[in-house]
Amino acid sequence: MAAKLRSVNTRFWEDSFIEELSPSEKLIFIYLLTNPLTNILGIYEISIKRISYDTGINKESIKKALIDFESLSKVIFHDGFIILCNFQKNQRMNPKMLKGAIDIFNTLPNPIKTIVSDSLSIAYQSILKGSISFDKEERGKSKEEEGNKKEEKVKKEDIDFIYSIYPGKCLISGRSSGKTSKNKDKIELLLKKHKANELSKIINTYIDDCTASKTYMKNFGTLLNNLPESEESNIKPKISLSNDAMYGLGLSLQRKVKNGELTEQEAFKIQLDDN
Repeated sequence: MAAKLRSVNTRFWEDSFIEELSPSEKLIFIYLLTNPLTNILGIYEISIKRISYDTGINKESIKKALIDFESLSKVIFHDGFIILCNFQKNQRMNPKMLKGAIDIFNTLPNPIKTIVSDSLSIAYQSILKGSISFDKEERGKSKEEEGNKKEEKVKKEDIDFIYSIYPGKCLISGRSSGKTSKNKDKIELLLKKHKANELSKIINTYIDDCTASKTYMKNFGTLLNNLPESEESNIKPKISLSNDAMYGLGLSLQRKVKNGELTEQEAFKIQLDDN
């Protein structure tokens, strides 16, 4: 085990509590502060047998001293753990030391944590609060790291591939589809939600729908801003009826279309159902 540095203030011997102790009690108390099992938290596991072996003091004297120390709120011995009640009050911790103390605290058995939360000094309470906030911070970091892992960088070739799918001109009207380099920014965002093959399927399905129904295709930017979330394209192009189809409607249906009572699509569907 690596050696640790434990400093004891020279005023230790002038403390009224120390002055009243017997020589064996003084040895036990300073041993509890400086033995090899101590840590930056001031709470550690140790046996009566180990204390007796290291100090040469018999077990009964050690047990009596620990009871007396606890009655004076100096030391608590519980379930094989020593808790130095005022240890944290005398520590000046930098952020690294505080993290170390919190890490040790988080490994303690729950009964020991309960003692700390119920009865110890404000200094220990700050460790307890630090443990809770540190735990939240660590969980937050873990989620953020997990999110960063999931959000992989979009490949430039995937962006270019999706951009190339949509024709520069509407396949029905021959007019420009409004493709510009700005569309690539939107494609990059979409590729963070969709795989390239899923996105290409959505766009190709839309193009096929427009071609089959002889419907004007949307401006590319408009299409990108209104893509469905599923792989299958749910974008149903508006049906534009030709003049021949309009003339093929019955007079009553034509009249209703002209009066705004029916759309062309509704009228055409009615006529198809009647036939």
